[in-house]
Amino acid sequence: MVRAFQRDPVPKPSKDRVRGSLNSLDFDVSLEIGCGVGLHPIKWAESHPHEHLVAIEHTQEKCEKFFRRLERHSHLTNITAIHGNAISWVTHEFADKQFKCIYFLYPNPEPQNSAKRWIRMPFFSEILRVLKDDGQIIFASNMAEYISEVQEYSKKEWKLSIIDRHEIHPGTGFIGRTHFERKYLKRSQNCYQITIEKSVGWSSHE
Repeated sequence: MVRAFQRDPVPKPSKDRVRGSLNSLDFDVSLEIGCGVGLHPIKWAESHPHEHLVAIEHTQEKCEKFFRRLERHSHLTNITAIHGNAISWVTHEFADKQFKCIYFLYPNPEPQNSAKRWIRMPFFSEILRVLKDDGQIIFASNMAEYISEVQEYSKKEWKLSIIDRHEIHPGTGFIGRTHFERKYLKRSQNCYQITIEKSVGWSSHE
C-alpha cells in the first residue's frame, strides 16, 4: 500500500513565473504536468477554445521556450503557463475537484528509482484530490511497461477505472502531440497511452 502523503513539508510555490490568469477558473479546466516547451498546450488550446488548460513545467530552459511560443500565440487566452514545481502547485494552490482532465505526456520514467514515478508516489493522492468526479488522467509513454505499471497501480493501489489503453503507431499520419512523441514516431517506434478515471464517490480505501 502506498504510504500517506505529507503535505506540510512541501514548500509553497512562487507565483512570479506565471503567464495567464489563475483567477475565475470556474469552467472546464484541465491540467498538464511536465508540458515541456508547450507544443501540446498550444495545440490543445486551439482545439478547445471554450475550455482552459493550466500547463506546468519545472525545467527553466523548456519553460522559457514555452513562454516565447506563447508570445507568438497571443490570441490564445485559455492557457495558464506556470514555471514551477508541480508538486508544490497541486498541493497548495489547486482546489478539490478542480480539473476535468490531467495529462502526463511522456513523463520521465525514472529508470533508477521507480518510487519517483508519478503513479507510485504518495503525492498521487493529491492528483486525485484535484481531479473532478468522473475526471480522467491520461498517461502517454514510449515504454509499454511504463503504461502497464500505470494500469496495475491505478487499479490495485488507487482503485481507479481503466477507460482506454491503446498503441499509437507510426505511419498513420498522426505526427504527435509533443516533441518526444514526434521523435519516437519518426523513429518508427510505437507509443502507448492509457486513460484512467476517478468515479463519483471515489475513495482509495474502498
